[in-house]
Amino acid sequence: MGTIQEIFIANLKRLRGKRTQADIAEAAGIPLRSYQNAEINGAIPQGPNLAAIASVYGIPETHLFVNPAEFVRADESLNTLRLSLIGRLATLNDRQTLEIIRDVLDGADTPLDLGGKDELKEPSQRRK
Repeated sequence: MGTIQEIFIANLKRLRGKRTQADIAEAAGIPLRSYQNAEINGAIPQGPNLAAIASVYGIPETHLFVNPAEFVRADESLNTLRLSLIGRLATLNDRQTLEIIRDVLDGADTPLDLGGKDELKEPSQRRK
């Protein structure tokens, strides 16, 4: 894809799917002409109208201007990381797993030592 406007137009059309432009404009609470001007001409709506359109699609406004292929690459990277973490977490015992959950819920700001140790270090012994 090319310009920001071309990406914006393509994203609006892709996100709209089989719904009509009128459906989206009504759901966003904006004039139909404003939505049509955005999707057909790439006219970027001002402030609240742009936020309303993004809200209908359940995405941040900035995602309307990003090539969808970028999201696919990011998703692939996240999936690889997820699988790696799941594999590592599967090797932990119940106490270690509970300690991690407790730290996450408590908003711990110290790094967890998940390196090949049999036991997690006590919080006072963790690296800062």
